[in-house]
Amino acid sequence: MPPARCVRRSTPGCAGAWPRCPAQIAEAVDGGLLRDGVDPAPEARILPALTGGLASDVLRGQCTADEALALLDHQVGRLVGDV
Repeated sequence: MPPARCVRRSTPGCAGAWPRCPAQIAEAVDGGLLRDGVDPAPEARILPALTGGLASDVLRGQCTADEALALLDHQVGRLVGDV
């Protein structure tokens, strides 16, 4: 399963509660789920910004939903060490 889909399924409530995400990302780092050196604070800002920007691109027809998901999978893959 692509990394972004795994994160969405394994992090209930994160999408609607971004203020909690730095703590959730820090827990994932501490638990060995993300690569060492991931800084939770900027990642918690980058992921929703990337998601919002990609959603806008899809709505404007600048990319397909599959292309947007592939880009999100790439970014999350960098966090988990898959890329």
